[in-house]
Amino acid sequence: GNVTLLEQEAQKLSNETKASVYVVTTDSSTPASQMAKTYLADKVGAKNNGVVLVINMNLRKVYIWATGNLKYYLPSSRIEKTLDIVQPELTDNNYYQAVSGFFDQVSKYYQAGIPTSRKYSINSETGAVTFHRSFQPFTDRPHKALQAVPSSSPW
Repeated sequence: GNVTLLEQEAQKLSNETKASVYVVTTDSSTPASQMAKTYLADKVGAKNNGVVLVINMNLRKVYIWATGNLKYYLPSSRIEKTLDIVQPELTDNNYYQAVSGFFDQVSKYYQAGIPTSRKYSINSETGAVTFHRSFQPFTDRPHKALQAVPSSSPW
């Protein structure tokens, strides 16, 4: 059924992103944002790669939280765009489409890369992201060399 299809989609996304992928539905009175953060921390640890979609049926709230390297791919602007796809489907009780849409958006943003002007590299085994620090030389200034010679030198 649909649950099996979603499990397969989740596994494919997890393999692609090298992150744990979770969807949680709850009737709890705990706010979705708090539940998402606690759930993901419990499942993968604070710094490991993961993403969770929490659907709180009781409070009618939905929340997405990403940790580890995945948080670079899913800044708040991309999470908001993903929720713009997920929320209307939930409102119409299209749970399969909502969750599938969530997976599609995460995959799309992962493939699009990290939205930054900084240079970075990705470890293909772990998905670890390394940002490279660099600077632009001042091309409008003449280059100066600094020279130091030992004081005992005849120069």
